[in-house]
Amino acid sequence: MELFGGAHGIIDKGVVEAALARPVNRWHYEGGTIPELAAVYLYAFATTQGFMDGNKRTALAASLAFLTANDYTIDVTNDELFALTIIVARKEMPEAALIAWFKEHARPHRARL
Repeated sequence: MELFGGAHGIIDKGVVEAALARPVNRWHYEGGTIPELAAVYLYAFATTQGFMDGNKRTALAASLAFLTANDYTIDVTNDELFALTIIVARKEMPEAALIAWFKEHARPHRARL
């Protein structure tokens, strides 16, 4: 909020906790790859309104942080990520399509020497 502005606060703690739990539940009950689970983070936060402001930013940050924590990267521009996040937040892309998109664009980091 300090960098980009917006209202501080949580509208519904349960919504935030549910968004955090969705990828975990998917992994426990359905399995999933790192790109799939990153997509679920994006979808869960972007399509709900748990925070007063910054839901889309949180969605993208959670997704990218999950990829980074699992040694993955995504091969697209910031503009593409912005556009994707907006489309998802407007519910113009179903979760299955977002998962397919992440599978296509997310890659493990190459081994470092």
